Amino acid sequence: MKEKIVKFVDNILPLNCHAVAFDSLNGMDCNSGAVYDYMIKNGYNKKYKIIWIVDDKKKYKHIKIKNVSFVSREKLNIIDRLKLKMTKYLIWDNIPIYKTRKNQVNVYLTHGCPGIKNVKGIINIPEFCDYCLMSSKFVEDLNREQFSLSVNTKSMFAGLPRNDYLFTKENELKKLITDSDNYDKVILWMPTFRKAKFSIRNDSNKNYKLGIPLVLTINDLKKLNLYLKNKNVLLIIKIHGGQDLSQVKIENDSNIFLVTDDDLKQKNINLYKLISKSDALLTDYSSVAFDYMLLNRPIGYILDDIKEYKIGFAFKDVLKYMPGSHIYKLDDLYLFIDEVNNNVDRFKNERNKILIKINNFRDDKNSERVFNFVIKGEKRK
Repeated sequence: MKEKIVKFVDNILPLNCHAVAFDSLNGMDCNSGAVYDYMIKNGYNKKYKIIWIVDDKKKYKHIKIKNVSFVSREKLNIIDRLKLKMTKYLIWDNIPIYKTRKNQVNVYLTHGCPGIKNVKGIINIPEFCDYCLMSSKFVEDLNREQFSLSVNTKSMFAGLPRNDYLFTKENELKKLITDSDNYDKVILWMPTFRKAKFSIRNDSNKNYKLGIPLVLTINDLKKLNLYLKNKNVLLIIKIHGGQDLSQVKIENDSNIFLVTDDDLKQKNINLYKLISKSDALLTDYSSVAFDYMLLNRPIGYILDDIKEYKIGFAFKDVLKYMPGSHIYKLDDLYLFIDEVNNNVDRFKNERNKILIKINNFRDDKNSERVFNFVIKGEKRK
């Protein structure tokens, strides 16, 4: 009886072909947020109704933009459910938007394409997903396996929309650190999470008392800050949005600056615009490394727990896809800092080879491509 009622409602409800729903990892950001920004910037909200699915819609009361509304993910009332049932386009990059009608178009933009760490069996994309973003033909088979994609889910080829921000001229770094010009170099450290914020998941068998890799003690941290100070280099440590912050025991110092997602939101800072203003990147098993290759700047990979990393890696020969300094101990990190400070880039050629394989699209038009493909229907008819 319930199924009959649902089918009856679906048959009588009109499907609004000028309605788009977005969901993302951390509010209005990542790949969904970039496509949304493109729509607003180009005035498409005058033609399309946009619904954002968020944790708590009350937090977004201050946003007053024409045809943009919000619904709470865990507290959908009957009106909100009907609105989503009548929405043609469902676009998400982390938490699935459930497709309830055959003619809806459901698109997974991914949270990283491809990832370095293995997510097979961890990320399982629902069968109702119509399209999954692929940054190149090279990564297609890998992504289909990693995301356990159904044969009915088709590939959509475009770069990650969030990467459009890498080409910005805006100085987002100034919003975060007003005197950033006083440093000779700025290195951004973006470790992936180990201990998850909202679950018991812990991806590493190695214990990090300060909540970040490699730097194991307060004394290590002080020595690192002193080294940076002597080189006049600023190190910004961006904690992953999925990391359990109770594990992080770091305080800001003269040349070390810790930042979280909440910090960025409070100052209205776009993460990828901030990334674009760094001189080099430190990371480990995060897909951000593939994004950063678009900037053609040095990358250091901190691998001190590579043997203890429980979930493994997407690539069989994973080190081949890490074209940069491989950092296992603090002395390796100091060497990386020296090379960045002295404009030494030993891995430029190797980085470019991987870039070409992973990113077929190396400009700021990815959001436009996704919009044209999904909503305008170009190339998918």
